[in-house]
Amino acid sequence: MFGLLITLIVRLALAVDEKFTGLTQFVGGNCGETTVYDIQFVDITPWPPSPGGISEITMQGEFLRSTFVQELVLGTMYNGQIWNYQPVDINQSYQAGDVVDFLMLALFPTDAGFYTSTIQLTAGDHICCWQFKYNIS
Repeated sequence: MFGLLITLIVRLALAVDEKFTGLTQFVGGNCGETTVYDIQFVDITPWPPSPGGISEITMQGEFLRSTFVQELVLGTMYNGQIWNYQPVDINQSYQAGDVVDFLMLALFPTDAGFYTSTIQLTAGDHICCWQFKYNIS
């Protein structure tokens, strides 16, 4: 039985899509429907975050239609109450079919507690959303 379980795990690992090869940490999930930019994955390195630590966030996806992107915004909510936003100016046009990585550095908080963060692209309105959760202790 143990050998069967190991074989199943190995087969599942081999079946993982190649686009996830080499990821440090695939975290979070899509938090909104979009017709503009389809997020394929988000990688946060290092993960999990440490108090006051800096991580590189990579969001990769494909533009489903041509658009002008104004900002990449990291929003963070502390203990379900207070939102703080860190915008990064993009100010660039993209064509439908473009596969684009957006990168940003995030300074994680030092206060102990539960956090929810979202990564969003804006073009006047939010055009995509990815959410992840973590604890700082």
